[in-house]
Amino acid sequence: MSTTSPADDPQQAGTVIADAVLLATLRAMPADPALRPAFNTLQQYANQSLEAIIAGLAARLHADTLAAQPPAPVTAGHSLAGAEARARRRAATARQCRAVAQEMVFAALSHLGDPTWNPLAPPAQDLGPVSMPNMLATLLAGMAPDEQTREQPAPDIPYD
Repeated sequence: MSTTSPADDPQQAGTVIADAVLLATLRAMPADPALRPAFNTLQQYANQSLEAIIAGLAARLHADTLAAQPPAPVTAGHSLAGAEARARRRAATARQCRAVAQEMVFAALSHLGDPTWNPLAPPAQDLGPVSMPNMLATLLAGMAPDEQTREQPAPDIPYD
C-alpha cells in the first residue's frame, strides 16, 4: 500500500486524472444520443455484475445460517402443515440473508474510496447518502431502484 500522495507520485497522479476523465465521460454518455446505447449496455452489465455479487453473498449467508441452526428433531410422521411451516421459515431466512447481502454490498460500494472505513465498526451517526465517485455507482445511479436488483438478460459485450 502506497503512502505517497498523487502530487508526490507522477504515475499515481496520472491514474487519478485518467479516472476523473473516465468518470466525466461516463457521466456525459447518457446525454449523447450516439453513446446512449453503449451506456445502456454498460449499465446492464454493471447491474448484472452487482446482482451476481449480491446473489452469491446471499447464498453463502443462507448456507451458513442453515448450517448454524440445530438439526430439526426427528419425528415419526411428516405432515403437510409441518413441511409448509419449514418452507416458510427457509424462505424468510433467505429473504433476510438477501437483505443483509444487499446492505453489505452497497455499504462497501459507498465506501469504496474511503481507506479509513472499517466495515466492522458501528457507524458513529447516519450521515445520509454517501457520495460515490466511482464508475459502478455512476452506472447504477441512473437506474430506478427496482432495476438495480432485477435480473436482466446478459448484454452482448465483445471481448477482443
